[in-house]
Amino acid sequence: MHENDIYERQLNAQINYYKSITTSGYELRKIRHDYNDLSIGLKSLINSRKYDEVLPLLQKYDSEIISSFQILYNTGNDLTDAILSDKQKNADENIKITFEGSLANVPADNLEICVLFNNMIDIAFENVKEFCGNGKQIIALKAETRAGFLFCCISFPIENEIKKAQNNVLYHSFAYKTLKNLAEKNGGKIETSLSDDRLAITTGWVINNFS
Repeated sequence: MHENDIYERQLNAQINYYKSITTSGYELRKIRHDYNDLSIGLKSLINSRKYDEVLPLLQKYDSEIISSFQILYNTGNDLTDAILSDKQKNADENIKITFEGSLANVPADNLEICVLFNNMIDIAFENVKEFCGNGKQIIALKAETRAGFLFCCISFPIENEIKKAQNNVLYHSFAYKTLKNLAEKNGGKIETSLSDDRLAITTGWVINNFS
């Protein structure tokens, strides 16, 4: 099978997976809506001095909101919040994923952005596991929109053989090939860099090209 065909099948499989969890994004929007209702209700009860009704209302929404869905990130994109939360929940205990920036200007229903983050984080997981010890490790994600482009970077620690890790990513990682093809498809590019025992992957895409 041709490599491009493999890439397309891989991409379609990942997109189908994200379609299957789009309910996570809808649930998050419902949670935020319900929280707003809770806030309005509490303020009304307090202003009316109906203090005995405050606790029952809190208990009702506690089960419906707080316990229903655990979101760990606020990227500005509901579906991406759900993806990153899922990745963190399934990460090894010593790994922490951080996010800085905003995806608020990225179309809310865009699924390729989820493929981007999924593959970036999978590359980080694989290399941190192979080249780092059991100590706490930080995988840092940054994203911003500027001049019609989305810029995204992930960096992760490499304690040993950092050049080998970079070569593994560049020449032996199917996830990196997926990222490269996806970036080129959307009018962008991707590159890696080394700094202070950390390996970084950076990409930039034209936002209007997102499907």
